[in-house]
Amino acid sequence: MKLTDTERNKCFVFPQNAENKREEDRIYAIGYQNVRPGDKYPLEGFPMETQFNDDGGRAVDAFQLIMIADGNGYFLDRGIQYEVSRGALLLVRPGIWHSYKPNPSTGWTEYFFGFDGDMMRRVISDAFPSDSTNVYQVKDTEEVVKIFRKALEWARADTEDTMLFLKALLSLLLSEIVHGRSTNPKDGRSTTRLVAKARAYMEAHIHEKIDMNEIADSLGVSYTSFAVAFKTQTGESPVRFLRKLRLQKARYELQNTNMSVKQVALDCGFSSTEYFCNFFREEVGETPSAFREKVVRP
Repeated sequence: MKLTDTERNKCFVFPQNAENKREEDRIYAIGYQNVRPGDKYPLEGFPMETQFNDDGGRAVDAFQLIMIADGNGYFLDRGIQYEVSRGALLLVRPGIWHSYKPNPSTGWTEYFFGFDGDMMRRVISDAFPSDSTNVYQVKDTEEVVKIFRKALEWARADTEDTMLFLKALLSLLLSEIVHGRSTNPKDGRSTTRLVAKARAYMEAHIHEKIDMNEIADSLGVSYTSFAVAFKTQTGESPVRFLRKLRLQKARYELQNTNMSVKQVALDCGFSSTEYFCNFFREEVGETPSAFREKVVRP
């Protein structure tokens, strides 16, 4: 069923029916948005399931795969906010509260698949473990965009073969992502998987003291190899990345909870309130209290 099909905004949905049971693999939506600077997000014409709640977030009951083809913005997942841009692929998991939005000053171009089913859940569980990051960076953005465009063509055609081809294209897309990851030629391990596990550990233990050498040991690599792989994948050293995670979580809690500054500092793993306030002021340009007063509505 076509909801909208314009030059800048496309959305096709495939409602569940008696012959399309929940446990069976299915594509329930596919779409595209070209969001220009200053546009309201999401664009008009998209289904209610794609809208965000008053708190700016949502949880959906199936998987979504969102490709950022141009522009930049953020993806808030499990309390951590990621800056995302061209080539980023975001995996939304069922039942997980999340939010994402383009930067108002740049906008972005996105493609997305909505899908579910027992087989798909097994594929995702194997290829993208739940303890790993839900943000990936593809190597060849144009090739991935071509897959999405072909899927949109099949969705528009809406023939009896459409669902079959959409499933095939989604499988190809997931395969491109998995096999396009960088690998370590020395031992054949996926450096993307290694870094994802390290990031997941940091996120899960962000309120604790974290020893990077212990993380490297747990992954079976030297700290030097770990640090090089991490820098290659994220552009940041492990220590700097952890500090950014702590800062992102702190900003979120200051804006969205009633926790005291001291509680926020402890929950985000800072050794003391004083250190947290000094670090926050250096990075953000104002104290945590001043930041909260500015961003929280009265």
